[in-house]
Amino acid sequence: MTTALLFALVLAGRLLIACQEQSANPVTDTNSLDTKAVSPKATDPKAFGSRRSHSHRSDTKSSGSRLLAPKPVNSKAGDLKAGDPKAGDPKAGDPKAGDPNKSGLRSPRNKTSSRGSAAVPARQSQSKLPPAALRFLRTSSDTASLLRSESRAAFERGLLPLADYSDQLALALKMELAAADVRGSEAGRSEALAAHAQQLQAAAGLLQQFNQPAARGWQADLAQADFLAAEAAALATTNPQNAASRAQARQLVSDRARNQYALRLADFEDGLATLSDLSHAASLMAGDLSEPEIADAAIPGLIDYQARMQQILINTENLAQRGADGGRIDHVHQAQFELSRSSLLLAGLSKNEPTASTAFQNADQAGRDLLASEARLYDSGTATLFDLAQSWSQWQELHRQAKHFEIEIPEASSRQQQSGLQRLTELADRQTDLRGRIAADVTMVHSLKILMDLRQLAEDADTSSSQSSP
Repeated sequence: MTTALLFALVLAGRLLIACQEQSANPVTDTNSLDTKAVSPKATDPKAFGSRRSHSHRSDTKSSGSRLLAPKPVNSKAGDLKAGDPKAGDPKAGDPKAGDPNKSGLRSPRNKTSSRGSAAVPARQSQSKLPPAALRFLRTSSDTASLLRSESRAAFERGLLPLADYSDQLALALKMELAAADVRGSEAGRSEALAAHAQQLQAAAGLLQQFNQPAARGWQADLAQADFLAAEAAALATTNPQNAASRAQARQLVSDRARNQYALRLADFEDGLATLSDLSHAASLMAGDLSEPEIADAAIPGLIDYQARMQQILINTENLAQRGADGGRIDHVHQAQFELSRSSLLLAGLSKNEPTASTAFQNADQAGRDLLASEARLYDSGTATLFDLAQSWSQWQELHRQAKHFEIEIPEASSRQQQSGLQRLTELADRQTDLRGRIAADVTMVHSLKILMDLRQLAEDADTSSSQSSP
């Protein structure tokens, strides 16, 4: 019996007892978050077309979005309203309400001193933003809140595995941080980071309460939850001015990353984890590259990660040659993508521009191949909307990482990404059955579009600022 199924049974029992006692539990009571009560208009105003609903677990995971992540800020642990999954008004959360390209946002923005730093720049106050920009920022906030709400409901019912849940929470956090950057709100960033840490700590607590050591992958899932909670807490609470505090927090995160990998490896050797599970666990050891000193410290972890990915790719290709399920073509492309991406990061950090450029070309091709193979599998009913969305997101984050190292992105590749996102949105719009986990996956697709638009606003503001400078 899987961790997810046992988890769902335990939660069902707890809810039954709670109902008998006529007491409401705001953390575990999912009745108020029932996806049956979520109107399709909460994520898109158009009527949905026809498409099947998927609820099985994705096997193609990557934490590429973690690398070059926002830098930690000092959190004020008071107001956690940003983390309240009920805070968003579904009507206001329509992902298509408000066109950021027509917002007229051209506020001044100070360049940061080092590439990749996510420090909040000086920016005009929110009250001076154009009305269209304000509407779009509200839309992004409401959609992030909706994504957290729907994914939490699916996770608590055992319909969403921890890896998928954490990825969707991370996407919601990125939206909130990007919106805070546009507003120039340091408090907004602090609240979003603190709320994110609280949500992951709650997930780890639920897994701990599950207490089923014999369930498949439970120990490794618990270790991964502990790692994610520690990483989020480090971002939210570590004092950026205290080098000793930051080093201690990074060491704790690194230790937990190695622990969860060891458990995944043991599960893999016992036939209880897939190569994709192992790949995802290995990627968590790569480290955070948000700042130069952190990036330099992450090089040993990246080297280790690259070596492990090389072996995982060999194993996956061997399985593919034998026609085994673990060697499915998208798994091969996933391993190729991760290996090439690790080469890009190592070469970029080492300032080896020719090697970095070649590694990017290889990773970019693997990203296109991965998305294409997922699309074919989706059409045949063996991949999910989440698989497609996650593959596109990984490819898009690769482009951001390449820009960090000042690698030119081919126009053809950028156009393919745009068309890929358009197809994703069309597939999401066709969903009619929003039961299970599909509501969260649909909102995830719309969230990817909103995040891209938020980042475009920031880039436009940078361009406007540089052009207006003497």
